[in-house]
Amino acid sequence: AYPRLTNLDFYRYVDGREVQVYNVGNGRPFSFRPFQNRYFVFPMMLAPGDSTIYLRVESKSPLEVPATLWASSAFHRHVTDDYIVQAAYFGALGAMLLFNGLLWLFLRERGYGFYVLFVLGNALGQLSGTGLGAQYIWGDSVHWNTVAFGVGATFSFIWMMVFMRHMVGTAVLIPRFDKIFNWLIAANVLLMFSMLFGYSAMVTVILAFVSAAATFMGALRCSLKGERAAHIYLIAFSALLVGVMLAILRMTGLLPTNVITANSIQMGSAVEMILLSFALADRVNTLRAEKEKAQATSLTAQANMLEAQQQLVVALRTSERNLEALVAERTTELSATVVRLHKTQDKLVQSEKLAGLGAIVSAVAHELNTPLGNCLTVASHLEDETAELQKSLAAGSVTKSTLDDYVDANVNAVQLLNRGLSKAASLVANFKLVAVDQRGMPRVTFDLKKQLMAAVGSRTNVFKNTGYALQIEVPDGIEMCSYPQAIEQVAATLINNAVLHGFDGRDHGLVKLLVSAEKDQISMVFSDNGAGMSEEIRRRVFDPFFTTKLGKGSSGLGMSICYNLVTGPLGGSIEIVSAPGEGCRVTVIVPINAPLNA
Repeated sequence: AYPRLTNLDFYRYVDGREVQVYNVGNGRPFSFRPFQNRYFVFPMMLAPGDSTIYLRVESKSPLEVPATLWASSAFHRHVTDDYIVQAAYFGALGAMLLFNGLLWLFLRERGYGFYVLFVLGNALGQLSGTGLGAQYIWGDSVHWNTVAFGVGATFSFIWMMVFMRHMVGTAVLIPRFDKIFNWLIAANVLLMFSMLFGYSAMVTVILAFVSAAATFMGALRCSLKGERAAHIYLIAFSALLVGVMLAILRMTGLLPTNVITANSIQMGSAVEMILLSFALADRVNTLRAEKEKAQATSLTAQANMLEAQQQLVVALRTSERNLEALVAERTTELSATVVRLHKTQDKLVQSEKLAGLGAIVSAVAHELNTPLGNCLTVASHLEDETAELQKSLAAGSVTKSTLDDYVDANVNAVQLLNRGLSKAASLVANFKLVAVDQRGMPRVTFDLKKQLMAAVGSRTNVFKNTGYALQIEVPDGIEMCSYPQAIEQVAATLINNAVLHGFDGRDHGLVKLLVSAEKDQISMVFSDNGAGMSEEIRRRVFDPFFTTKLGKGSSGLGMSICYNLVTGPLGGSIEIVSAPGEGCRVTVIVPINAPLNA
């Protein structure tokens, strides 16, 4: 009754003659057996004292020969009872596989998967160890019949240790000892694959013993640390160890062979698997309880957080009301401040206006003072000469020479008066242009190139007999509806300023006028390669009466008039870019159709 014997030869002799021979064993095809049973059964008819039986036994596993001589009826009753026990064992094993497998599929808990693989390995080992595998599953496959027990036992040990690490949590409780499990799992995996090519019972037994001892010690250490799952695991594994010890004691003859001792390993493994299933369920329940507790704690924390948020909202609303009151108070203060600033601004603007008016009056007075002073001097001289002539006429002493001298002096005086008054009139006219009164300028349609050439033609005397040159590029066919007089004056003033100020002290220079049309506007760029101007002068160049040649024939109104003409009736913009020593570029951009109410 030991299915793992490798070779078992049966010989029966009667009166020295060989009458029966059977060659069976775990290393031979199952079909060689004369009686289809998981054990090795030899049917024979015996009479008292007429036969001699020889058994030759060879085994790669432990050598155990529990031989029994049965009466036929007793044997069949025993077989029935034995198969009932095996059916109950494997039925329970199958139920645990199905139940835990379904839990694995639905709950997605890895522990159930590890447990199912552990039970599968145990089932394979038990099918081989009990002989039922050879009888019902793999039949005459001698190689698999030889290695199935070792492969199943090793596979079972692998997943038993993986299952324990997951369920007990050895990586956290005993991290150093847990490394031993990793090495033992790797060693068992290598051994299991090596069994497919050759089976070594001694290596299998040694590694199984080391794995079992490590598993027991690991479970014991975790149990001593108070881990609930380790308590159940230790009890379950101890049940298997008790079953193994009973089997060993039966093999050594210290215990009799009966239903319990013959099936002690199966009973121990069944108890182990049932307890481990309970332990796994307890583990899942514990995790669920911890999860529910964590959720309850989370809900409490969320409630506390919500209450804190509500308190924060109340505080924010209170702060908002306080802030609104503070803002209202500050707004009132700012309004009062703004009123004071407006008053101050009005005073400053008035002061600036007075200061600007004073500057303009001073500049106008300065510019008019010279021609009017000259006129006054000439008029006084003319008055004195006329009084002298009246005296001579009254005395009757007027001669022709006296009249000739008077007429000559009078002609010169009138010429001087005419020039002085003309200069004063010109200054007044330019001063009026600062305000850009366009009522006298008609808005007409004209050809831009012809108008610019006319304006340039009036300035030819500026470039005659000098080293200065003028370059003009104006496209043909540009018609504008604007103020030609304004454009002429702007062009003439900018060209004249380039020569007068840019080329001052230089005997050569180039002035360029480049015109381009884009969409509905005209761009006129006046540039020169003269002395340029500083940033301070550039910022003030459009101010009325600002000039760098005060008292040298420059009124300081040219650029101011240009600015007012461009931004006023012409409805455009003017920009100056210049730096000392880099010349000057004035860009004038005006619409083709000037605004009606500029």
